Amino acid sequence: MLSLLSRRQALLLAAAAVVPSAGRADPAAPASLDGTYVGSFAGEATGTLTFTVENRQLSGSLKGVVKNDPIEATFSGAIGEDGSVAMPLAGTVRDTSRFNLGTFPFSGAVNGRIAGETCSGGWTGANQFARHAGTWSASRK
Repeated sequence: MLSLLSRRQALLLAAAAVVPSAGRADPAAPASLDGTYVGSFAGEATGTLTFTVENRQLSGSLKGVVKNDPIEATFSGAIGEDGSVAMPLAGTVRDTSRFNLGTFPFSGAVNGRIAGETCSGGWTGANQFARHAGTWSASRK
């Protein structure tokens, strides 16, 4: 027969085994994707992109060139449960030819997947004059 002290010790040990540690994260919970990501895009246009993730909402911008003409664009949207992103892209391209025809809008899409510290995918952009596509990749700062 167990003494009173050993019964208390046995109960405490049993309770400690059942109650999870307060500082331990739930291993089934998805890791937070929050943070700032920096990367590049390539293809028919090239440049850099930066975006921020907060509460599975992504918001970012890119800058680069297409055929020596500068481009700037923004994109934003929600991140899927599986880390997928599919969001509209809107921006401008400025003609720097000797004709200096001005600035023209374009639209497109940014698609891909965020997995932990890294992410990658594809992009498209088009206006009445041209259609371009390529890839992108970024990592969390």
